Amino acid sequence: MFVLSLKTTRKRLGAAVLCAVLLLTVLAVSLFVPSPAALPTAVAAGTEAQQLTFLRSLGYEAEETPLSVQEIRLPDEADATTEAYQKIQKQAGFDLSGYAGQRIKCWSWAVRNDALPDATAHLLVYEGKLIGGDVTPSESGAAMRPLTAWKQED
Repeated sequence: MFVLSLKTTRKRLGAAVLCAVLLLTVLAVSLFVPSPAALPTAVAAGTEAQQLTFLRSLGYEAEETPLSVQEIRLPDEADATTEAYQKIQKQAGFDLSGYAGQRIKCWSWAVRNDALPDATAHLLVYEGKLIGGDVTPSESGAAMRPLTAWKQED
């Protein structure tokens, strides 16, 4: 049997408890924060060529020149419409919540695919990086799609 005896003061004991709490906090945070490998990598999209390359990598047949480029300001606060759009963004791995109130550019591209004729791809770009987007079919009443890889069966 071992007996351990420590001679300490309340000050030292308080410092030891504080260190233990800080160590446990750091450990808990490291378990819940995703590693950098799990986070999506930023896609360079500051030029038309970069945007075309990205769209084609997803399987979309895009026209050579954009239909339009608009500067827009994202809303400061979410409402039902922005929350629905954010849901579409999250399906594609994007998150616009960190860009509330920012001015971004929306590039519109005509895309053609067999089952999705005459659609428009919208790329949302902030400081040369792609932060979101969607594909909108031209037919009225058709649902907006997340900006994900083209699947023939869709």
